[in-house]
Amino acid sequence: MQILPPKELLPYIKHYLFLESAADSQKTLRLFSDGNTGMVFLLNQGRLSINRNDHLPQSFLYGQISHFKDLCVVERISFIIVVFQPDGLYKLLGIPAHELRDQIIGLKDIFGQSADRLYDQLMYCKYPTAKLNALNTFFYTLAIQHKSPGQTCFSNVLKCITDHKGLLSVEELLKLSGHNERQMERLFAEQVGMSPKNSEALSNSISF
Repeated sequence: MQILPPKELLPYIKHYLFLESAADSQKTLRLFSDGNTGMVFLLNQGRLSINRNDHLPQSFLYGQISHFKDLCVVERISFIIVVFQPDGLYKLLGIPAHELRDQIIGLKDIFGQSADRLYDQLMYCKYPTAKLNALNTFFYTLAIQHKSPGQTCFSNVLKCITDHKGLLSVEELLKLSGHNERQMERLFAEQVGMSPKNSEALSNSISF
């Protein structure tokens, strides 16, 4: 189930995904190089692993990835994925996107005890609406604490890229933004974690 966030959070979050794997079938969650970072919450006794060996934390963040990753579902599992806008995580945390590239990081390593509190809320909330309220409150608070800028000129450039399904040349991006090539490279590395030459990836998606 895909759910949009409230409009106040749309500059940061693309959508929420509520997913559940069946107990009698093996599933694979494929993370594409799609220009979007995300958070994942595993909400029961199931597990996710990379290559069936490296088990992931119960809640984690993934940065921009160079190549797709297949995450193996071990046992029945229900989980929530928060899919950020291409520059959403940078705006919320101020962490340069290139530092998170190809990384999977436990949320507690970033948010400390607040990550545990959010996970407990999501784990024990009975209804999806309550889980959504918990997520929205967490991200509202995060945006206020970090004085996140919301919509920016660069956000508008990224929107044009997705509207055109990535079919814009670097020259067109430079003309659209008013930046030179070096400035554009820096903005993409800092806020998205990829090169503007790879902007066609912004039209891809998560597959499960």
